[in-house]
Amino acid sequence: MNLAYRFGSQNRPYGYDADGQEALRLFGMFYRNSPQAFPILNANGTYAAADGIWRQNPLVTLCYSGFFLNFNNKLETDFAFKYNLRKLLKGLSIDGKFSYDAGWSNNRSIQQRPNIYQYNPVNGTYKQGLEMVLPTKATNKTAATHRKYAEAAVRYKQSFSGHNISGLVLYNMSYTSTPGGRYSYVPHIYQALVGRVNYDYENRYLFEVNAGYNGSNRFAEGHRYQLFPAASVGWVLTNEPFFKENPILSFTKLRFSYGEVGNDKLGGFSYYYRSGYDEGLGYTFGETHNPAIKGLIQGKSANENITWEVARKYNLGLETKWLKDKISASIDFFKERRSNILCEPERYSQAAGSNGLAPINYGVVTNQGYDLEIGYQDQKGDFGYSIKGIYGYAHNEIVEKSESVKPYAYMSQTGNPIGQFIGYISDGFFSSYEDIASSPVQFGQVSRPGDIKYKDLNHDGVIDSNDQAPIGYNPVPEMTFSLAAGLNWKGIDFSILLQGAARSSIYLQQDIAWDNFWGNYYEEHIGRWTPETAATATYPRFTKAATAAHPNYYKSDYWLKDSKYLRLKNIQLGYTIPRKLLKKFGVRSLRVYANAYNLFTWDNVKKVDPESSNNSNGQFYPQQKVINFGINLNF
Repeated sequence: MNLAYRFGSQNRPYGYDADGQEALRLFGMFYRNSPQAFPILNANGTYAAADGIWRQNPLVTLCYSGFFLNFNNKLETDFAFKYNLRKLLKGLSIDGKFSYDAGWSNNRSIQQRPNIYQYNPVNGTYKQGLEMVLPTKATNKTAATHRKYAEAAVRYKQSFSGHNISGLVLYNMSYTSTPGGRYSYVPHIYQALVGRVNYDYENRYLFEVNAGYNGSNRFAEGHRYQLFPAASVGWVLTNEPFFKENPILSFTKLRFSYGEVGNDKLGGFSYYYRSGYDEGLGYTFGETHNPAIKGLIQGKSANENITWEVARKYNLGLETKWLKDKISASIDFFKERRSNILCEPERYSQAAGSNGLAPINYGVVTNQGYDLEIGYQDQKGDFGYSIKGIYGYAHNEIVEKSESVKPYAYMSQTGNPIGQFIGYISDGFFSSYEDIASSPVQFGQVSRPGDIKYKDLNHDGVIDSNDQAPIGYNPVPEMTFSLAAGLNWKGIDFSILLQGAARSSIYLQQDIAWDNFWGNYYEEHIGRWTPETAATATYPRFTKAATAAHPNYYKSDYWLKDSKYLRLKNIQLGYTIPRKLLKKFGVRSLRVYANAYNLFTWDNVKKVDPESSNNSNGQFYPQQKVINFGINLNF
């Protein structure tokens, strides 16, 4: 039996406004404000800001906006048993477990705000931008989340004459009740009956067959249960009698597996097989304009045929070891076809009386690639060393999706990876009014020299939404790689880990990319277009203020960055003092060390971490560099 209770608290600044979210945008303030925008404090001691950016003083956000204190509570219980039935049948046993977890939170807050002023050095006056908000307190609590889990299993394991067999029959059930949202009072119940059989002969021929019959109350009756089988085979070539032991090849294993996996977590709303009601816009009654009285309208129609999302996975692998296990290598080829993915229907005729259709099991996505791992290790006297490299490639593609018919095939998401950026393709900058006159009209607006010129993909003489196409890569890297190395010598140990990724893109916008979005500028803006720099410009002309409504700032490949990177993820140096020097002090072992995480990153993005949000505007907690010094002491 295990019983645990965890309590934690988190205290953060409240922020300028009543929603308490401004504190989460603190790092966005650092991007928005140029160093000379305004001082933190005015000369007379009042809190400063500038016209148009009154809520951007980070000192006020951190220290003088109040606080939001959140208390988190979690209760965890776990009961388990195991009983050996060898008296009944050798190798037979039963076991089971039951767990109950509950989590809840409450918070209290005080909101306040000082007066904010802007100083005018010309006439020595102060302009007030924000008035003081006197301290206001509030408390709140959330309903508890309850989770229950139970399982019972019968297991069998036996070996005889080189034959090794094991089996399992297991039943499990989970119950989750989460507050919030429509039908939140209805728990999510999941149950499954699982069977598995493993067999091998002298660790030479390996077989496994298993199946799960899973059920979920997120589907209507008749669609709740489905069988998901899986099987794998393996052959250890080096364990064959005809394969003589040798110093070159010490181990070779070939394996193949196929399996089906179901997913019943199909979005935030759990019960699409039930129709519901939504809140209407409201009506007025009487001769005067009374406040609108809200009512109910028909919500999305139901879909009783929604069922499991199914992934069919294939894997072919080879493992080898060479030179008395000094060299190890493995490669895995994989392919997955995920079908019955829940999609919002876009191709339909709106039925009278319906406020939209429920999602349907229509989407299909494939994912395939390979993983390669090569390592070497050796020990020569007191000196040992190792190195291992890992490389992975994975490419996914949308095969089917319920999307509306597009005027041109290149506009469709189907056929592209999940999350593929869709936007305009830039073609330099307009060099003159003559260049503008001889080019397609862009979005029905008047262009100027220095504006971004876009390609007319459909050759209709105008640039509009029909000229959007896939640009760059998707945000998830298709290539990942790492290199780990280590050595040890007479108590000294050293290790290093490099990791990286490639074939991915990040879209930079707003605070960290556009000129004068909040009054700030960056180094790359020095390369802006002017008549004098037209031949060498790397950035479009300045506008009065960057805005998403201006064509220069539409999503295009100009604002995409290649987010490939190489990171020094971890490096560590340590020394273990010889034990004979510690005996007289009653110390069993003593090790001193220093390590660092995320010490260096080589990338093309620079402003933000290359692994950050794909629509990056800088409003998130940045990647941290961590340096540690420590001592491990055992008595």
